[in-house]
Amino acid sequence: MEICKKIYLFCILSLYILIMTSCSSSSDDNNNSGVNVPKMFEGQYKGTYFGIFSGTWELTIDSYGTILGTSSSIDNSEVFAVWGSVDLSGAMVFTEGFSTSGTTFNGSVNSSGKINGKWKKLLITGTFSGSGKFNTPSNKELEKFTGKYSGSISGDVKGDFHMGVDPFGNVIAIINQDNTAKGLVKADGSFKVSPNGKLTNNNLFKSVSIKGIISEDGQASGTWSNSYNGQSGSINCKKYNNFIIPKNS
Repeated sequence: MEICKKIYLFCILSLYILIMTSCSSSSDDNNNSGVNVPKMFEGQYKGTYFGIFSGTWELTIDSYGTILGTSSSIDNSEVFAVWGSVDLSGAMVFTEGFSTSGTTFNGSVNSSGKINGKWKKLLITGTFSGSGKFNTPSNKELEKFTGKYSGSISGDVKGDFHMGVDPFGNVIAIINQDNTAKGLVKADGSFKVSPNGKLTNNNLFKSVSIKGIISEDGQASGTWSNSYNGQSGSINCKKYNNFIIPKNS
């Protein structure tokens, strides 16, 4: 009888240890890593938005649910960078650049890759929709560069410089909050971007080219030059967000 009792207690104790170990492992996962968005959402998308303002948008969603892309206005030909995220249910939010008056897009993406939602800019509202290319594998060699970068541009023109890199190799840069440039990054960290927006009262911005290199420790530096007027300078920025979103509790 005593032996049976000891065996019983041993089994209960073993089960308790197993449960606690499993919970601890799950807790560590929650604290130390991001959650992969279902592969059905990962990929590249494009669509349109309508209302008083209208235009097109393009974006990518990575395996962590990060949104990175651009929106292009049909009304004034301006192009803006967009940043945001999508959760496990497909609910998404992304906004234009770093300006507080930028447009905010709230919507959802479904398992068929259809995107629908509403946008708001101050008191003005409208709708947006689109679709995407799914199950697009990210480039593992580029994931170490993925993230948001913030710094400055110096030389003949000075100001803020922000940049986003996704694991598909796309680079979106913002200069002085209003000017967007697009480009690509290579496996060695080298990148090149060219503006496709416009600088307020100065369309010469379209003649600027930016080249640089991203190190694996999150530092990005490079040079810029303006082929129209000969102006030049440098850019320096540092990664401050690796795009990973925390797991849902």
